[in-house]
Amino acid sequence: MAKSEIRFDGEVIEAKPSAMFDVELENGSIIIARIAGKLRINYIRITPGDWVTVEMSPYDLTKGRIIKRLSESDSKRMSKDKRNRLREIEKNRKKENIEITQNNES
Repeated sequence: MAKSEIRFDGEVIEAKPSAMFDVELENGSIIIARIAGKLRINYIRITPGDWVTVEMSPYDLTKGRIIKRLSESDSKRMSKDKRNRLREIEKNRKKENIEITQNNES
């Protein structure tokens, strides 16, 4: 039986030691991803804020492998739905942060 990988696009949120990254996928879930060998060999730099393609195993959907760093033009080609979803997620995060800080001040 052949392995079937699942691919998603996502945004790198945070860089961690040992070439590991927190990546927020299009669907809003956050996973830990490492850099694939080809990216490592060719010294492809990945920084927080970059859009990447992540490959995941269907057996563990919390970990993945970054197989491609998307260029500016690729990230601009995202559908309007994806952009709107990501904007909504960002707005919700900001609202939650504001609510948390207001509760802490009280």
